[in-house]
Amino acid sequence: MSALPDKLIKKLEKVAEIARVEKRLRFLGLVHHDLLPQDRWDVIVSADLLVPWSTGAIAYVAGLLSRELTDGEMIKIAQIVALPRDNELIRALS
Repeated sequence: MSALPDKLIKKLEKVAEIARVEKRLRFLGLVHHDLLPQDRWDVIVSADLLVPWSTGAIAYVAGLLSRELTDGEMIKIAQIVALPRDNELIRALS
C-alpha cells in the first residue's frame, strides 16, 4: 500500500475543513487501489448537505480538490464517491 506524503495530507485536511464548514462534512477519506497498475485513490465523502451518489456532490468535492491539489496529485484520484451518512461503509469507518 502506498503512503500519502505529509504535504498531501495537509492539503486534504484543508479540503475537509472547507467541506466541514460549507456542507457539514461527516467523513472524508481515501481508499488506495492496490490492484491497479498505477498509484490511484478513491475519495469517499459523506456530508449532511451533499446529495449522496449525485454528480453535484462529485463536482463540489472535485472543485475543492482541484483548488488545493496539483495536476499530478489530481490525476491519482480514480473516483469520488459521495455516500449517505447512514451507509454501512461510512458507519464502519467513522
